[in-house]
Amino acid sequence: MNLNIKNYCYMNNSETRDWVVYIIQTKSGKLYTGITNDMDRRFALHKKKRGARFFHISGPEKVVYMEPHSNRSDATKREIAIKRMSREQKLAIILVSKKEKKGRHGENTSTCT
Repeated sequence: MNLNIKNYCYMNNSETRDWVVYIIQTKSGKLYTGITNDMDRRFALHKKKRGARFFHISGPEKVVYMEPHSNRSDATKREIAIKRMSREQKLAIILVSKKEKKGRHGENTSTCT
């Protein structure tokens, strides 16, 4: 499974993992927003239709947006804000994120050691 999450830092130590707000596009084109501290595990659960009933109708296709946060509280607040956005607003932040990644292509902007 290739989630293209290499632009974000994840620590293997479960007690210090970063939290991520993510948006997944379903096979039908709908957008699902959630949070996790283990994106690979969470996406695998969604593919198995576990963890969110949202995916019972249309399975997840790909992760289209990720935003790292240092703690669960901040991630939850941002998740709520994104869930309140219109589809057009969500698509706009996805587009901006993709443009920023393309702008960084080739540059080493990672803070991971």
